[in-house]
Amino acid sequence: MRGLELEEEEDSFYDLTPEDYAALARAAEVKRKEEASGLKTQAMREAEERAREQAAVAQLLLPGTAFTLFVTPPKQVLKDMTQSFYKAGLVSLGRCLL
Repeated sequence: MRGLELEEEEDSFYDLTPEDYAALARAAEVKRKEEASGLKTQAMREAEERAREQAAVAQLLLPGTAFTLFVTPPKQVLKDMTQSFYKAGLVSLGRCLL
């Protein structure tokens, strides 16, 4: 194509600066730590996932009123009341319609 002239960079453009070396070293360290962590149990993976989640507090005051807890879509009634909200798939910022 005419009119497009690409300028070639000088050789000094490709020389690494101390900041470049530091960034490469940090990236290599992160990768090394990830690889060194090895295999993880399901409990370890769940603990890491819970640590990434933000905490939410929910207080429901329903004196003498029966209720059903469910997730949607599709509607799935949560029958195991010993299960935590986290394991049930409920998240913070969820909306409860009572």
